[in-house]
Amino acid sequence: MQKQYKSMRLLAMASLIFLGVSPSVASERYWKDGQQAYTQVCAYCHNIGVGPDSVKIKFPDDAVAFRTNNIIQVVRHGLNAMPAFRKTEIDDATLRDLAHGLATGKIK
Repeated sequence: MQKQYKSMRLLAMASLIFLGVSPSVASERYWKDGQQAYTQVCAYCHNIGVGPDSVKIKFPDDAVAFRTNNIIQVVRHGLNAMPAFRKTEIDDATLRDLAHGLATGKIK
């Protein structure tokens, strides 16, 4: 499990480096939007069955805020095989856009 966690962390950092993103300034936005972040980092696991594909399920309008906050917490702190991603890896604005896009079913 620990080995898989390290591999996922290295993949995320390699993605940042490959895209020419400097993770040194947390207030800077390094992704165009949540869709780009999902496509470049999250899809690697969530679209091939390593991470649950159910992350893309559209939630009812009255549950979107709860689901958005839940996704943000899991991304920031990790859960099981899901690694935690620091603000230097995905900025707050992009993470909120990503989480809201997933909760509303807009990110595929």
